Amino acid sequence: MKTKILAKIFIFIIIFSNFYYCSKSVVKKPKQKYYVFYYRTTKIIKSIYVAGNFNSWQTNNFAFRMKQKNGEYYLKVNQKSLKKGKNLYVFVIDGEWILDPKAKKTENRGIGGKVGVFYIN
Repeated sequence: MKTKILAKIFIFIIIFSNFYYCSKSVVKKPKQKYYVFYYRTTKIIKSIYVAGNFNSWQTNNFAFRMKQKNGEYYLKVNQKSLKKGKNLYVFVIDGEWILDPKAKKTENRGIGGKVGVFYIN
């Protein structure tokens, strides 16, 4: 008799634990994709921002202010903040618009000078 009761309790525990683990919902955070801007210089810079068609060419948007580490400036931007397709950009260094010297593609601005170009799928 004790064996039958213990067996029923054991079966109940197994069934309940399986139900508990099967009913758990797991939400995985999707991996974020980033685009990273870099600028290296030996000059002393007060501020450097990235301005482009993805942020309405704002030249002092704090979210697009580059950070410095070991003489290199960088900005890591979530691709959701960028436009799908063609993105145009420049570096704004102490208020002056500067073409990214390492831009793989460039385009005329239409008002003189050039801008960097990259694409997001």
